[in-house]
Amino acid sequence: MKASVIGLGRVGFEFEFEKNRIPPASHWGCYCSLTEKVAEIAVCDVDESKLAKLHNSWGKFTDYHDMLTKFEPNVVSICTPTPTHTEIACAVAECPSVKAILLEKPVAQSLQEADTIIDTCKKNNVLLTVNYTRRWAKLYANIRDSISDKQPTLMVGSHPGPLLRTGTHMIDLFNWMTEYHLFRGNNDFDNEVSVQAFGNPVMADYMKGKGDDFNISGCVNYGDEGVQAILLAKPTPYLLFELDILCKTERIRVTDNGDRFDLYHSRKSKRYAGIRELEHTQMRRNTGDYESLLLRAVRETVERAEHKLKGELAPHSSCSGMDARRALQIALALHKSACETCGRVYLKDIPKDYIVVSH
Repeated sequence: MKASVIGLGRVGFEFEFEKNRIPPASHWGCYCSLTEKVAEIAVCDVDESKLAKLHNSWGKFTDYHDMLTKFEPNVVSICTPTPTHTEIACAVAECPSVKAILLEKPVAQSLQEADTIIDTCKKNNVLLTVNYTRRWAKLYANIRDSISDKQPTLMVGSHPGPLLRTGTHMIDLFNWMTEYHLFRGNNDFDNEVSVQAFGNPVMADYMKGKGDDFNISGCVNYGDEGVQAILLAKPTPYLLFELDILCKTERIRVTDNGDRFDLYHSRKSKRYAGIRELEHTQMRRNTGDYESLLLRAVRETVERAEHKLKGELAPHSSCSGMDARRALQIALALHKSACETCGRVYLKDIPKDYIVVSH
């Protein structure tokens, strides 16, 4: 198996040298660690000083077209800025040797760009995975399985970053947690799901005409009778990523940036007649599961490429291009709502060329 990384920025390469991160912490490091599956690795970046830092790569390129032609990779990670995703991903998908792509989030800046990437991969029979890393976390997977038969009623997610760059991580979790109920029936995602940003006319006046990636809070309505999710985005001087899920008979809280899980069950109140209250019944730390989530994503992508090379049916991706498109669609709708005095916006009303610039 031959692998390549295009873009040697933070997640592509530089995270490997942050001493407190769980190694391997970059796409390059993950491919290097999969020695039983990956025989050769090539890297590509326009910055030659980054290429000079790499000593155990089989090829170093400043032009990805040159890399695709000369190295002929089977699996490619694309870790370049979002505005370049469409051009690079389509060129990679059209390379005959490529069987699978791992694309950094967000998938694109507009639905038009996302559809171009997804359609090009499908046309060339190339498997596409998008790196929303929490889909490879056992804790979140266990929560998702545990609520599969318990319709969530409300989800609240807090994060500190811009809407597309970090907010789509939380939006993707919202979608993933409701997937059992939302996507496995007759639900029409575009027509039923709507959003409404939180803010005021001053905010709308400031944002109008600007396509930049802002911190935006808002509400996602998965149908008028479905789940409601609240996205809270506010810059903080510390890392914050927390999820709260309320079901009819229990509450699940994920805190400490995914390391702590608390479960509450509905019980008859000992204080008030005819009232039920939540009782804390379980607390669990995310101990024993410290394998790099990025490594799991890279390994899955490599294994899917192996199946393609053997002419076998590849397993489904943990996060497909369509999964990433749904997260992008909700983010774009929230941005549009914030620019339109925070009115309600249905996903079906988002123009395909509505773009938010995210780096």
